[in-house]
Amino acid sequence: MMKGLAGIDSAPLPVAGGIPATADLVFIGNTEKDQAKVTEADPTETEFYANETDDPIDSDITGGKKTLEFTLFDVAEANLLAWLGGTVSGTGATTTWNSPGQKATFEKSFRVRSKDGQYLIFPRVKFAAKVDYDLSNKGFFKVAVKGTILTPTGTGIASMVKGTLSV
Repeated sequence: MMKGLAGIDSAPLPVAGGIPATADLVFIGNTEKDQAKVTEADPTETEFYANETDDPIDSDITGGKKTLEFTLFDVAEANLLAWLGGTVSGTGATTTWNSPGQKATFEKSFRVRSKDGQYLIFPRVKFAAKVDYDLSNKGFFKVAVKGTILTPTGTGIASMVKGTLSV
């Protein structure tokens, strides 16, 4: 059973495709409670009919789109650059982040770690992020990330791999 979220790690896509090395996976930082999720849309079915019968003679079922979503708390300028794109200039107290002129998209590998020591690896995820800032007294600046889980490059690699972490 996979239960709860212990953390999310990311890595650059491996050059030859496939699953990233464990050493390449880096913790992305704290995520907002109850905002991270992996979902799969319902499959679509295309039915093929003959003129002579009301029942389909065949059907084709295509799996639904899989997505990974999470919301990050760390909005340091370097993180805004990594997740939203744009540019960073200055140093120390004068560091500024400037948003990109067009929405930036990225591809990375992700590992979602559960509290009971299991994981899901997504070797290839294409994502975009957006600013999510509730200006109320209870609000805070955060970055919402949503990605589509894609077919990995490389041979014989699945788009989602479940396993158990070694201690």
